[in-house]
Amino acid sequence: MKKLILFPVALILLTILISCRNQRVDERMSIAYSLLNSAPDSALSLLSHYNAKDMSGAARAYYSLIYTIAQDKSGLDVDNDSLLSYAYNYYRQHKDDSLYAKCLYYMGKYYYLNDSTKQSVDLLSEANRVAKEQGDLYTQYLALSRLSMALELSNPKKSLETAKRAYELFCRFDSTNYYNKVFLLMGIGNSFENVKEPDSVLYYMKQSVIQAKIAQDSNLIGEAYHSLSFGFSNYHMLDSALYYAKQAYNFVSSKKTSLAMQLASSYLACDSINEAESILKQVIETKTNLNTRYSAFYYLSEICMHRTNDQEGMRYVDSTLTMLRRIYYNAQQEISDYQTANDNLVLETERAEVKLKRSVLIALLIIVVISVLISLLLLNYRNYRKYTKIRLKLVQEQKKAQLEQQELLHRQVLMQKDFEMRARNKDHHAQILQMKNEQEKQKLILKSQEKQLSFAKNYILLKLDFENLQQKLKSEIKRDNIEKSVWFELEIALNEIFCGFVSQFRDKHPNLKEDDVQFCMLVKLGLNNAQLEHFYCRELQTIKQRLLNLKPKLGIEDSEQSTREYILNFGA
Repeated sequence: MKKLILFPVALILLTILISCRNQRVDERMSIAYSLLNSAPDSALSLLSHYNAKDMSGAARAYYSLIYTIAQDKSGLDVDNDSLLSYAYNYYRQHKDDSLYAKCLYYMGKYYYLNDSTKQSVDLLSEANRVAKEQGDLYTQYLALSRLSMALELSNPKKSLETAKRAYELFCRFDSTNYYNKVFLLMGIGNSFENVKEPDSVLYYMKQSVIQAKIAQDSNLIGEAYHSLSFGFSNYHMLDSALYYAKQAYNFVSSKKTSLAMQLASSYLACDSINEAESILKQVIETKTNLNTRYSAFYYLSEICMHRTNDQEGMRYVDSTLTMLRRIYYNAQQEISDYQTANDNLVLETERAEVKLKRSVLIALLIIVVISVLISLLLLNYRNYRKYTKIRLKLVQEQKKAQLEQQELLHRQVLMQKDFEMRARNKDHHAQILQMKNEQEKQKLILKSQEKQLSFAKNYILLKLDFENLQQKLKSEIKRDNIEKSVWFELEIALNEIFCGFVSQFRDKHPNLKEDDVQFCMLVKLGLNNAQLEHFYCRELQTIKQRLLNLKPKLGIEDSEQSTREYILNFGA
């Protein structure tokens, strides 16, 4: 019983340990979430120690989202939705969660980076609406700024309105962040360019330069000049475009290839071929991306063709075609990798769902098993206490009967002594007294036998009731299969009460089976037919038939004496 009680206790302790471990993981993820804006690299490093496959439900969705945000804040484009899709599917079912708006924004940004404009616009619009309801101005600003980019081609006017709203919203809660302010102004300028308003384009581009100079960040100033140069080149203001392209290239210490390509394009537009060629060759020598190298080779091939240098021009054309093939190959490879990742995600999601269902079923099964075990333990404990009380009562009654028997024997000894003393003086009177004493002795013996018989009978019936209670817990009921020790105790009691009844009965009827002897013992004990019916769980007619069947075995088949009378009178 103690081992069975220890099992649920151990299970509860194991559950507590697992809960503590999950709590520590949740605390560390909360720390990572607090570091997203100030130290995204540290947050990413902290999150890298955990595996999302070991989590499920809210924990995995939370981890997937903040890991995606940490990647984005660290400057890594979120172009793979293996983690983000899980978070999106979870928060879509929990729209009241405070992270729902952020999840919508990053899912919309993912679709934007993968040229799925329709899905991107829908998700970013929903992110803006939810963030506005939640009072999350920062997420609302991010959603509007990205939505403006997504609407540039499909709805330029709405893109412009959205860019202005994003800028106004940004200035409300973070007007000192010049980096974001500069890029928002450049975004408004680009939106004006889509609706063909040159003056507004140049105005907002110049405003971005002013804000960049206030920030006193050379790289930011270079980006603003680069955007302004691009705006002038679009409206064929070639001298201004070249001037600001030079300013952008000179301000940025790292000499970004995008600035170099803009400067080379401006030189070509102004027929400064030698300067353009020098910069393009520098671009080719740097480790830049395939698209930039393709553009550089293409411009160099144009320059060579302009100089009628066909041999060198063909060499650059070949390089251009090589870059183009590599770009195409990489694009195909990315599509293949994305499809593979998507298939793996689907498979992983299906496996996770199966694993989750299996875990739920196992948990339910454990709960059911524990409940059944506890119920059985409580039932067994209650029956054990009841049996203990009954056994204690029987022991007390047996001790009382033994004391009464000892007292009777003591009285008999005194009476015998008294009889002997009186016999010496009065023989006749002594004989009369002896007869009376013998009669009284017989009555006391009978009374003692009746008490002992009653105690034994009650003990058997109580033992039977307890056995029946125990058997109800089992799948089959065997009321006639009581302990051998009980039969043994009953046999001793009958032998003591009726002067070796069982031993003599066995000797006279050796052909009787053990269960027949036991049946006769119960009859001798004084159990009536109703009690025997209850004891053996048989119908009354079956008990009567068994009494009739015993007559041939006892050798009284021709006698008018009944089986019960024969047994009760045996040895008397």
